[in-house]
Amino acid sequence: MQGCRRNHRYPRDIYARRGACNQIGGSALAAMMDSKPFEKPVVVELGHVGKYREIRSTQEAAECLMTVWPLNRGPRHRDALDTCLKVLEGYRSTADARRALVEAAKESDVLVPDERLPQGKLPQGKLH
Repeated sequence: MQGCRRNHRYPRDIYARRGACNQIGGSALAAMMDSKPFEKPVVVELGHVGKYREIRSTQEAAECLMTVWPLNRGPRHRDALDTCLKVLEGYRSTADARRALVEAAKESDVLVPDERLPQGKLPQGKLH
């Protein structure tokens, strides 16, 4: 892909936006932006089997996609990150970000479907 750098996974415009966020700093960025909460959280299984993470907002989804997402990333991961960043900038809806995150989680095989959750909720000791 032309116009890429680093590990050739993302177009330059994503890196430019990420760089701007990194220059501002995480806590200042959080204070500047609404986290854009989801209507319903997305539950993923990251790191260890049986350890779930409940992603409740677009900001949390973007951070997760950038920092702790598994290495088996594909085009849906890139699309989800781009969508989340556009939502945080005010150009897309939170429903778009949630939908993109679900697709990326399916692609990476980390989505925890509702039927795997007892009574549709996470057990208390399973969150990390």
